[in-house]
Amino acid sequence: MDDQTERLVALETKLAYVEDYVTRLQAIVVEHTGTLDRLTAENKALRSKIVDVEESIQEMPDQRPPHY
Repeated sequence: MDDQTERLVALETKLAYVEDYVTRLQAIVVEHTGTLDRLTAENKALRSKIVDVEESIQEMPDQRPPHY
């Protein structure tokens, strides 16, 4: 093989590895996007629960329990 052919084969080989790497990275990004969406929804639900608890605490009268 001449020098140009060897260089072309080397470049094509590297390109194949890069394409494979990009494909795997895309799959990871899709997976992480799903995880991020799930965690965002969980965070929103937990924030809502915290607000509900804070509101219920404010509504409770500041009295001694009946057994005192």
